[in-house]
Amino acid sequence: MEAKVLNFTDAMKLAQILGKYIDTESIRDMTVLDFSLDIFSQMDVDDIIKLSQLLLADGDLEKMQPDEVITSCTNIMIQNGIVEMLGAYKQIGFG
Repeated sequence: MEAKVLNFTDAMKLAQILGKYIDTESIRDMTVLDFSLDIFSQMDVDDIIKLSQLLLADGDLEKMQPDEVITSCTNIMIQNGIVEMLGAYKQIGFG
């Protein structure tokens, strides 16, 4: 699966969802696995669906097992620079 590169609007939507669950300072030293477990264990189902819709291509979600969704979403968030994006989102004053 190819990583979806987010446009500014979708990146801000993603930051809005994740900003409820992530403290940018505490995740800097986390492994990818710890980050993934931490974020997805906190999120409610509606936010996981919204996040998946932003990150995955149309139709991919229905074809994937739950662990594949988590892995794919985590990888795409990292490839899109989620830590830096959330930092900027909060500096702008949105979070």
